[in-house]
Amino acid sequence: MFSAEFEAEVKNCCIELPESLRDRFRDKIHVRVSQEEEAPTTGSILNRWLASPIQFPGFTPLTREDVHDRNR
Repeated sequence: MFSAEFEAEVKNCCIELPESLRDRFRDKIHVRVSQEEEAPTTGSILNRWLASPIQFPGFTPLTREDVHDRNR
């Protein structure tokens, strides 16, 4: 059995394997995760989403004027 330890950022609920380990781990793997500080478990789901929004390439939010434009 081969094991490795590395640090990674979670992006869109995914953890990317470092390039140096990709050839070693191809099939099913066992994963153990830890975090230095406790993740927030309280508060509404809306507050959690607002604290860490998902980024979409090319997405531009509506301006205040666009939201309130009633002539369309």
